[in-house]
Amino acid sequence: MEYDGKPALLLHVRDISERRAASAAVQSSEMLFRSVWENSVDGMCLTDENGVIIAINKAYCDLVGMKADELEGKLFTIVTPNPKSTGHT
Repeated sequence: MEYDGKPALLLHVRDISERRAASAAVQSSEMLFRSVWENSVDGMCLTDENGVIIAINKAYCDLVGMKADELEGKLFTIVTPNPKSTGHT
């Protein structure tokens, strides 16, 4: 492009420092959550709004005696033992 008859370059500059800091904070938080999720001795199960299992940790698999691929995508109420019928509370 030209400006006043001379070659010129049009630039748009934006400070993304805050966005980078926020992204780093989110990444750090996600790493902490993943560490707690994977290393917890407590069984944890995450479902969607319909009760379909979307994530489970190893402790949960051990608790119910099933593998992750047997649980994910299934309804929580179908694959999870009823405490009253198993004697667990």
